[in-house]
Formats: sequence, structure tokens, C-alpha cells
Amino acid sequence: MLFTLIILLIIFLGFWIIFSKKNINEIIDDVKNVNKETRNEMGELFFKEVKSGAKKKKLSNISKESDFVRLKTLFDEKKIPYYIETNYVLNFLLLRRFEKYVAIYILEKNYDEIIKIIEENKN
Repeated sequence: MLFTLIILLIIFLGFWIIFSKKNINEIIDDVKNVNKETRNEMGELFFKEVKSGAKKKKLSNISKESDFVRLKTLFDEKKIPYYIETNYVLNFLLLRRFEKYVAIYILEKNYDEIIKIIEENKN
């Protein structure tokens, strides 16, 4: 009985190490890609305004990639400054190692305009 438990524990740890390494590499790649994406005209403008004293506001946490892409496209089209931050959360309940959440920060002064744009572009 004890031998079986030890074998199962070793197998579990082996799978955990394999999947952890894969997910860590994916996370590193995602962070590199997001960093490239945030180095755009609107990201530069966002930081320039924040350094000048403008207040920032967290718009939302987004886990669905299509929503993120849609908002990013709308902000780029309307020339609205924004910043993208990526977070990862452990999620064992759904049998996935990590869940990716993207937070979008905007300037407080643009909040009303952004809400209006989002409302106009709802499906």
C-alpha cells in the first residue's frame, strides 16, 4: 500500500514538473509578447500623460482574449491612451495550471468617452 502511494506520488510530481515547465515557458513568451504590444503609440502617450500628472484608472480585468483584442482595436482606432498589464492566476479547479487575465488601464479623464464607445460597440 505504501509502495503504491509512493509510486503515485512520484508519477504526480513528474507530471506536475513537466506541465509547470511548459506553462512557465508559455508565461515568459506571453509576457514578452504583451510587452511588445504595449510599446505602441497609445501606450507611450498613456505613460507620458501619467508622468505629467494625469490620473490612471483600471478599466477591467479581461480573461477572454477576443474581448481584449476588440477593446485594444477600439482604443487604437479612437486614439485613446491605454496600458496593458498581464496577470496569471493558479487555477487547479479547472485542471489548468494558469489562467491569464489582462488588465487595461486608461486615463481617468477618458473614462466617460470610453464607456460611451464600449456601449456603442456592444453586439
